[in-house]
Amino acid sequence: MVLAFMSISVWLANAIVCFVSQLRRMVPYARLVRNGAVAPSHLKAEVASVALLLRMKAPVSVIVKGIASPFLWCVGATRLAWPDSISSRADVVRSRGIIAHELAHLHRRDHWITWLELGASILWWWNPMFWFVRRQLRETAEMSCDAGHRCQSRKPSRLRKTALATFITKLKRSSSTSPSGRCRQRCFL
Repeated sequence: MVLAFMSISVWLANAIVCFVSQLRRMVPYARLVRNGAVAPSHLKAEVASVALLLRMKAPVSVIVKGIASPFLWCVGATRLAWPDSISSRADVVRSRGIIAHELAHLHRRDHWITWLELGASILWWWNPMFWFVRRQLRETAEMSCDAGHRCQSRKPSRLRKTALATFITKLKRSSSTSPSGRCRQRCFL
């Protein structure tokens, strides 16, 4: 009886630690999105045109300082957080594939999977198989969205490569970091 009580206590304590650590990771991003500026009309138009291709409603777009790459924020109303360093009209036009990639995550409802992962990580924090499956799910989602945006893109491959090279160069020159202090690295192609 004592062993069972101790086991449950240890599991519960670690589940609480896992929940709190996940919450601490989310709070800085919530602040960034909440303090984001209204997106310029050219970004809204580009997001709307890509959303139309995907036959979905365009999310609200916000310009965020201090991030290196765009991301979807799906706590409350869904928002596309866009870095201010690439918010010029030319950068947004060159980033159509990146917009398509982010919207593909929304179209696939990957945010629901992420919420399930959060709950599962609190329950199964101790299980190495859970962490392996979670990593595989994320990699599969990224590859699927990469493939999906390539199919949706109408631009020639050479132009996409040039745009991507320009975007990556700007990211390398940028000193913006994620809230955790490390540069956020993402797979773009």
